[in-house]
Order: sequence, then structure tokens, then C-alpha cells
Amino acid sequence: MEKTEFNNLDTKREVILSLGVYELRGLARVLGVKSPTTKKREELISLVLDIVENTDNFSIGEVEKKGRPFKALSSVKNIIDVLSTKREEENKTTKFSTYEEIVAFNQDMPSFTLQSSDFFPSNGVFRKGKGFGYFVDSTYKKMVFLAPEQVQKYGLETGDFLDCAVFEINNGNKCFVKKINKINGQNAETYNAKAFTDFTQKLPEKQNICGKEVLLGGRNVIVSSSPVYMIDYIKPLLSSFKDCKKVFLGVNVCFEDKLFITNNLDFFSLTSNYDENIVDGYDKIIDAINFVERMKELNEEVVLFVSDFGNVLNTLDTYFQEEEAPVVLGHNDKSVLVAKKLISLAMAKNNNKNVTSIFVCNKFDFEDLFVKNELVKVSNILD
Repeated sequence: MEKTEFNNLDTKREVILSLGVYELRGLARVLGVKSPTTKKREELISLVLDIVENTDNFSIGEVEKKGRPFKALSSVKNIIDVLSTKREEENKTTKFSTYEEIVAFNQDMPSFTLQSSDFFPSNGVFRKGKGFGYFVDSTYKKMVFLAPEQVQKYGLETGDFLDCAVFEINNGNKCFVKKINKINGQNAETYNAKAFTDFTQKLPEKQNICGKEVLLGGRNVIVSSSPVYMIDYIKPLLSSFKDCKKVFLGVNVCFEDKLFITNNLDFFSLTSNYDENIVDGYDKIIDAINFVERMKELNEEVVLFVSDFGNVLNTLDTYFQEEEAPVVLGHNDKSVLVAKKLISLAMAKNNNKNVTSIFVCNKFDFEDLFVKNELVKVSNILD
């Protein structure tokens, strides 16, 4: 019996109950049961279970030479491996079925002995951990930690966008928040987060904006003829979204687009540069999702611009690159979970325009099975 046959069994008891009489005899002999060949299957199961349930770890020692040797001792070793507490933990595989399981934020609060005397501005999207929190700085790419007292004082939740004054710790490897200046664009000292749980959800509605029928509170796709200068496709729409939070997500964006976004103070910019590594791009995708989700909880009106959705998919695939990873519609299954979460953010509430998404795609992206089946089919195409 191969070891892999047991990997999906929930308990040691189920493993033992699944064994045949010859395997039970071989296992019993290795575990020290006397005269296993004279005992029936039910008796062997009872004896083996008693040993297994009262022993933390197993290992195959020297098998006694007397008596008839077990002809398939190698399979007994496999069984022992499965029953071994240590091996069970090492071989346990995690099945991710939700976005929340993939991005669980369980960083440890760093201990520090050195800190700089200088303070500098830093911003990013808050991630709530066990009693404290942190964010990945949008400019310096450093991890910035907050004390539990700071999290509790402002009632911070995952997705809150923070502007802070921070100082470096441990020779600049990490940072710590000295003062929170703004939360979600508002003064921190007067900020009062009030989650709206009562609302009437309605279907999105269309509105003519710059000659385009934009689906407010829904998903929209702009088809670009060139992957360069994505902002050219979005810029004409900006004037129509004044009284809302504008979020721009872009991974590996060109200098021209990044400069425009940086200089536009109305944007919550979550972008990674063309020359940055994959982790930076992945962090921006996760931050964008968490921020928009938080704004949905607070019933804030949001327009989310996603530059080059094909690049988002490529970044996710590269980040989750694994051997023998399941593939869904041509992409890593974890990439699909995150991308579907991004697509599903659009939601019309009682004002019919709570979250409006605008994805920019290259025309060649439409050949991608995921884009075709999961984005295009549920979106309003802006010609």
C-alpha cells in the first residue's frame, strides 16, 4: 500500500481501519505485538489502536529475526510514516478555498533595540494581525508596524489607508509608527469609522460619461490597442468622478503613468514600478482589494481603475509559482482566487454607485480563457 493512499485520511484510526489483515500483521509485529499471525483482524485492530493512541511518535526499530519475516516491510514503513505525528505535520497540505485564507496576515511584532531619531512620512493599506497591525510602505517598500494601543485607539481594520509619521528600527530593516496623521484620507484625530450594515442593494445603472455608457456600481472594461500609456484611456473619465474615492491599481506601470498618478493628489495610488520585483506588485494587488473592501463596509463611493489586467494576472501567476500547482482556466488556482476577488469588488448599493470598477485590457488579453470567461462575460465593454 502506497503512502499517498493515506494522505487524505483524517485520522490515524481511519488509516488503521483501512488496512488489510496481512498489513495489520506486519504492522503489529513491528510495534511489538506477540504472535500477530495467530490473531484475527478485529483483535489486531484493537491491539494496534491501543498502541497508536498511547504513543506520541513511531519509528521502525530492529525487527526481531525470529519468526517469519514480513514480506512487505517497506509498506509497513509507509504506514508508520503516516501514523507518525511528526510526519503527519510535515506532509499536511493546505487547500486554499477563499481569498481570506490566502492572505491571512500573521506577522510577528518585531523586537527592536535601535531606532532612528528622524521621522519621515509613510503610507499604506493596513493589515490587521494578532492584536497589532502593519502595512507595506507604498514608496520605500518597508514593513511598518503599529502598536496594539494604536490599533485600538482608532479602531483600525484591515483595508484602512494610513498616512503616518514613522521612524526606522533595527538599522532600517523595519519601521514603526510614531503618529497616525490620516485614516482613509481624513484627519486621524477626528476620524470616526462607522460601518453601514443596513443598505439596499440595487442593480448597477448606466450613465453617459464622455460619450461612453459607463456602468455605475458595476464592472467596466476598456479595450486598449496598445499596452503603453494606460492613463490615456482613463484620463477622460476622471472629471466625472469628483466626489468619491479614486483608487488606481497598476503593477509594473511605465514611468509616464506612474508620474501622472503620483501628481494627482485625488488618487489613492497602489502601483509598482516597471523595475520592481514581483512581491511589490503582489502587495499592491492585495492592498487594493483590502482597501476597496473596507470602503464597501463604510458605504463610501469608490471608483477602482485597474491598469493592464493582463499584467495583474501575470504577476499573480509568478508570485504563486509552484510545482504541480492546480491550473484553472490557464492560471494558478490561487491566482484565480485573488483575481476573482478583484473582479467581484464592484457593487451597487442604495446610491447605485458604491463601487465602480474600470479594467483596462489589451485586445490580446481577450484570448486568455480567464479574461474571456470571468471578466468579459460579467462586464460592460467600453468601446
